[in-house]
Amino acid sequence: VEEEGKAEIEMGKLPSDKNYALHFDAPKGTVIMVTNKANQKTIFVKVNDTFKRNDSNPVIIKLSEKAAKQIGLEDHGEVLLSYAR
Repeated sequence: VEEEGKAEIEMGKLPSDKNYALHFDAPKGTVIMVTNKANQKTIFVKVNDTFKRNDSNPVIIKLSEKAAKQIGLEDHGEVLLSYAR
């Protein structure tokens, strides 16, 4: 599966020292490759849980602080996701 959208930095629900994420659809335990579209840096994150998303919300993934920092991602930055369903 490949998806494009915005990423948010999640404070509180995820351990800030691990490469975890919340995704709107992928099941818990899925490993997702996240690419920052601004600089092409890539990281692998593990889905810790899902979150509710409505059609008007462009956020498709919420990253831990550590994961966002490693790829130089700003809050609401554009990302490309790739994972196996």
